[in-house]
Amino acid sequence: MDLIETKVKTSFTLIGAHRAGVASLRYALASHPKVVFRDHQSSVFEDDDRFAKGTPDLREYEVRPTRMEDDSLIGDVGILYAYWSQSIPRLFRYDSQQKLIMLLRNPIDRAYSHWQRNVSHQLEDKDFVSAVNLEPYRLRNQGWHGQHKYFSYLDQGFYSRQIEHIYQYFDPHQVLFIRSEDFADNFAVVMYQICEFLDLPYIEIDEVAREVGDYAQSMPPEVYNELIEIYRRDVYRMEELLGWNCSHWLEPQEVRVPQQVVFQQS
Repeated sequence: MDLIETKVKTSFTLIGAHRAGVASLRYALASHPKVVFRDHQSSVFEDDDRFAKGTPDLREYEVRPTRMEDDSLIGDVGILYAYWSQSIPRLFRYDSQQKLIMLLRNPIDRAYSHWQRNVSHQLEDKDFVSAVNLEPYRLRNQGWHGQHKYFSYLDQGFYSRQIEHIYQYFDPHQVLFIRSEDFADNFAVVMYQICEFLDLPYIEIDEVAREVGDYAQSMPPEVYNELIEIYRRDVYRMEELLGWNCSHWLEPQEVRVPQQVVFQQS
């Protein structure tokens, strides 16, 4: 059958953040009888090679998903879309009317989880502090226009600029932001909120198991406290944009033996 005859637009996209629980949210939404996801997580709008010569042919992306009914909503996932600067404009040009959902995790915890995952996948051989100190170099010299998909531990956690960038294109009413801890602690409430946002009939969905890394060490409290100061102004701005109170993200941890942590900032 001709792809043109079977193509359908995406209804909503989960746009991040990385290491914030997006995979678990996708799994939960996929259990709703009126939701289907693209058969493969495409991340098509962060693919710079695909867009290198202008707007690409997206007929393969738009192929009707299997098990789709006429009144189904089609979801897709682009975990780096909010961070990767060209993704949101590409998504908007593709369909300015679709809805976006973004999970936001404490940026300090997100950064450490990101580093731990890279270590476990043998993408990173530096300790956390060394990797963070090396990050500005990697962003400038190994990334793309000052961004890096793998070694952006801190950079991905500056949410306010991502939110402002999204709002340059999409109306705030088209975007739902959710705290990762709310999704974990108040699963049913968040799922009701999402169903309302997507105009879906609410059904009770079984709470899904979330990915928890089996890591040998936690972040030292003195490191955490240094990162609080790095993120403080951005968290304040994010709170203004979303009307949230995330003061618990900025609560310092107790340090029994004071130590100095040196973070090099460009």
